[in-house]
Amino acid sequence: MQNRSPPQPNLERARQTEELMRNSETDIDRWREFNNLATQWDERAAMAAELIGENQRVLDIGAGAMALELLLANNCTYIPADVVERRPGCQVVDLNKHEFPRGEYDCITLLGVLEYIHDITWPLKAALRSTPKLIVTYCCNTGADLADRRGLGWVNDYSKIEFEEVLTSIGWKIDSCNFVKRGSTNIQYMYSCVPRQRSISTTQVPIKEVLKALRAQGLTFCGRPGKLETLVAVLQRIEQRQIPGILIEAGVAMGGSAIVTARSKMQTRPLHLYDVFEMLPPPGQGDDSHAQKTYEKFLNGEVMGITSQNYVKHANHLQDFIIQNMQQFQIDPETEHIYFHRGLFKDTLVIDEMVAFAHIDCDWHDSVVTCIERIAPHIAIGGVMLFDDYNSFTGCRKAVDNWLSTDKRFKVIHQEWTLAVKRAV
Repeated sequence: MQNRSPPQPNLERARQTEELMRNSETDIDRWREFNNLATQWDERAAMAAELIGENQRVLDIGAGAMALELLLANNCTYIPADVVERRPGCQVVDLNKHEFPRGEYDCITLLGVLEYIHDITWPLKAALRSTPKLIVTYCCNTGADLADRRGLGWVNDYSKIEFEEVLTSIGWKIDSCNFVKRGSTNIQYMYSCVPRQRSISTTQVPIKEVLKALRAQGLTFCGRPGKLETLVAVLQRIEQRQIPGILIEAGVAMGGSAIVTARSKMQTRPLHLYDVFEMLPPPGQGDDSHAQKTYEKFLNGEVMGITSQNYVKHANHLQDFIIQNMQQFQIDPETEHIYFHRGLFKDTLVIDEMVAFAHIDCDWHDSVVTCIERIAPHIAIGGVMLFDDYNSFTGCRKAVDNWLSTDKRFKVIHQEWTLAVKRAV
């Protein structure tokens, strides 16, 4: 077997690294050369293999020479990913471009990768959405001259304490930390991590009290008895049955139902919120006069009731108001993996992963049609779409009825003020 020497710091590499840092780029040419993949890195792969059990689906990001594949336990499935195609079937992704392999895995490895990533929080967050186990190494800065780290091609300089703080702040729980090797500029450690579950405070408000408070404060348009309760029941079933995929809310208003969703989901499951986060857009030709009159009242501030008045009052800064409301109920969007997508659905609602649940609360016919077209194809089997305005606006009802008349994959499982449909096949 050819021995591939480990890299040594050099001035030319340091210069190239500084340029990469200025442009937030990856040195693709370096990783295209097989001889740049040091043989000693295979020993690190052997350590990682000992932390992975049998019958696991393993995604190896930064696969390199793919030494891990031959070291895995029985009946494991190995999926390589790298910035260049190592072999047919290798997923080609550049983490510095916020590209991450699709799919869900039993274990993800990031061995000798993060030193070359400009924003290490992004892939660590992405991994949290894709696996219940992460094995990651990092060469922790020991206070040496940073020029030596640049000379190796490394673009960041976390100490051991700082790196562990990054892991835990994102939502990873460190199960183990093992020494790998000592270098002139660093000490390398290997971490085995699992998602940290939300700690339940003894002072946390029960969900029934949350619903009561949201209605009393006028923070939700789901004020009718049964609406929020249906949302809770559906989400609980999604979690109990472990339906895979992300959660989506299209039409967020002041964040009331998003707060309920955040309180009802597993902490690590992503919740994506889509809205213009300002005064709602006008209805279209598919809507009736009732919808148009409702919109004009909001536009002119001629609304009654605390909920509608709250909305008009905060329409110019709704996202900030939503975050403030979430914090009132002990919800931190970052640690709860809540993501805001601002803009019209036709511009922002681009789904490329599996969806477990979607709450469609956007009033008008054309908006509902867009949501159905963009989301329904990605709903997991057993997943649910909940239409809040089905019995409130005829445009919403028409859009849903037209869709269900042709798409036989979905079955109605609840119909009252809201309509819930489940993907059966």
